[in-house]
Formats: sequence, structure tokens, C-alpha cells
Amino acid sequence: MMSISSLVLAALAATVFVIDSCSGLYHYNRNAWGASQPKRALAGFNQKAQLIYLHPTQTDYCGNNNIDCKQTMRSIQKMHMQNGCEDIGFNFAVGGCTGIFEGSGWTGMSPFSVNDDVPTVHIGVVGKYSKGTEKPEIFHSMNIKLNYRTKHS
Repeated sequence: MMSISSLVLAALAATVFVIDSCSGLYHYNRNAWGASQPKRALAGFNQKAQLIYLHPTQTDYCGNNNIDCKQTMRSIQKMHMQNGCEDIGFNFAVGGCTGIFEGSGWTGMSPFSVNDDVPTVHIGVVGKYSKGTEKPEIFHSMNIKLNYRTKHS
């Protein structure tokens, strides 16, 4: 079994890698979705995250079209940076039913975390949602990602 540091190095070397081959869940690193460089380096966590916040992005849902999801991610990052954030405000975003998009990742403190009392991971859920309009595949993707992180940390 590979150590988490080996997995992280492998992930950084690859543009896109499969987390769970059965579900076809793909992790897109920043290079894969075309992220801009942050305005400055983000502060890191001094302990493991204790909370997870989910944020609907209030953008169009990108379905299975990860090309659209990549464009949406670039638009979100641009908007966040124009509004004073150093980078995209999410540690990760979930788009469509197959894509996990890396923002500031597991180690970078999201710009949204500045006022959090405890280390928090912020996950953007691509789309506009109201009660009853959630897409089950989005939560399936997040569950796989979070379970993967829990088992391999």
C-alpha cells in the first residue's frame, strides 16, 4: 500500500488521475482545469480540518461535461479573486457526476476559512440548488473523495 505522501506526489505528477475506477470519479488538479496562480501563497492548516462546509456555486450545473466544469472553475476563481480573495475560495469543488476539482487542496487554508474558529474544508458544489433540487451523484462524488482522504491520511 502506498503512503499518503507517495499518493500526493503521484497526484501532483499526473494531470488527471482516477480515485475510484468503479465510479469513474476523476480528480482534476489545478493544472488540469487551468487555474491561475494565487495572488499570494495561502496559509496552511496547523492541524487536521474538523469541519466541512458545502457551498453551492450559484453557477450553471455542468453535468457530465468536464470541459464546461473546467471553464466554470476558471470563472469562479476569477470572480473570487476580483472580489478580494487570494485564490479560489474552495479547497475543492465537485462538478458534474465525475469530477473533483482541486482548489487550495487539503493543506491550503481556503480564503473563506480566515474567520473560522477551527480548521475547515470548504467544498464548492457546482450548480444552483434549493431544497429538493440536489443531485445525488454530486454527494456520491464527495463521499468517495472524503472516504478516500480519511482512509489514506
